[in-house]
Amino acid sequence: MEDNKIQFEDEDIITMIGEDGTEIDFVELADIVYKDGYYVVAQPLKAFDGIDEDACLVFKVEENGEEEAKFTVECDDEVVDGVLTEYERLLEEAEEEA
Repeated sequence: MEDNKIQFEDEDIITMIGEDGTEIDFVELADIVYKDGYYVVAQPLKAFDGIDEDACLVFKVEENGEEEAKFTVECDDEVVDGVLTEYERLLEEAEEEA
């Protein structure tokens, strides 16, 4: 994937498993490369632990050498803001092209 490009996919449902083993389903909205990191912008299918279903979360994706990648909630506000700003910019760009 090229830097700062977004991939639009059909609504991909990804299931995350919390530290307590609880499964949480998310809609994967976008994959974004930002500052040499690979991130997923996702929205939960239903509210959980104080997170509304209309909230977007940013996950850092790390390859662990196995089939499945490791998704970690990004907590660095600067990175989250940067990823979401890039996501919004690419959405606007896509709407203009449509």
